Amino acid sequence: MIRFGAHAFVRIGDWTAEAGDKAIREAAEAGFEFLEIPLLSPECFDAARHRRELALGAEILCGCLGYALGVLTGAPPTRAECERV
Repeated sequence: MIRFGAHAFVRIGDWTAEAGDKAIREAAEAGFEFLEIPLLSPECFDAARHRRELALGAEILCGCLGYALGVLTGAPPTRAECERV
């Protein structure tokens, strides 16, 4: 069976507690069967709060923390970073 979902950044621009709740609600309302949640700062992720929102019928909660994207500084990429990608 084909599942349809999207990354949370399709619905929001940055993951905060409030924006995360909004993305979860809107994904459920849109009929998404999964939502990829960005854990760019896992130590700041409010699992208890979002577990309540995800209880809208979620059967599985999983993800990948096996890699790092680097550090988000808020500054534009350096020349070296642009050349690396």
